[in-house]
Amino acid sequence: MSVITRREDIARALGEDPRQLRELKASIVDRLVREGVLVRVHIGRWRAMHRLSPQDLGLDPEAARHLLQQIELGSKLLLPRRVLADLDRLESRGRANLVRHSLDTALGPFVPATAFRSFKEAHEAARSQYFAIRDEILVRLPELRGQVAAAFRQAARDLWPAVQARAEMTQDAFTREYVERAMQLYPAADAIGHSFRFDYEVHYIPLSSELLAEEVRRAERWTSTRSLRTRASSGGCATATARCAAVSRPS
Repeated sequence: MSVITRREDIARALGEDPRQLRELKASIVDRLVREGVLVRVHIGRWRAMHRLSPQDLGLDPEAARHLLQQIELGSKLLLPRRVLADLDRLESRGRANLVRHSLDTALGPFVPATAFRSFKEAHEAARSQYFAIRDEILVRLPELRGQVAAAFRQAARDLWPAVQARAEMTQDAFTREYVERAMQLYPAADAIGHSFRFDYEVHYIPLSSELLAEEVRRAERWTSTRSLRTRASSGGCATATARCAAVSRPS
């Protein structure tokens, strides 16, 4: 497809006059992409938070239906708040690090080659701290679960006066059910460990000259293949003609 034809096709799709489309010189684009890469970060983990239910606050779901349409009940924490705050801080640092070292483009964050080493060093430093916290969580998981269970037992005791009048169970039973419902939200240790991610991926942008060279190679391969098929077809016809002549020749 020629540049003129492509310009007309794009203009037609946009509903614009082809003459109004300005061409971005390939040399400018090449100079930009030659000097850097597109980078994306992927940071995440098990959030250790779960939305509160009406029962968690001693509310009857049906009786509180209209109230719950107007308010958010918030979340219950399945890890100590300090641990979650440290993880959130490192996640923010990892994303801010990319913003600091990149240019925002339509294709994504573009990191110049001169800034990539600095980006990578800061990313690896934050990643190391992030996974150190993960490893500590896994080592201390039984202890942390015990701390969280104790916090939920205290929450159940604090809620008991509000639910006592309509409760159909003893305080001990209410507390036990409250804690068990919360602790059922804990995934297995392996699942927690595998949920942590603090990676980056790099995308190389081919130069326009490289794309053109690839198009030329494809055209040459297509032409070569077609030529071989044509020769093979011609040879077959010639052989068939010779056979027919031999059959028809008088003996």
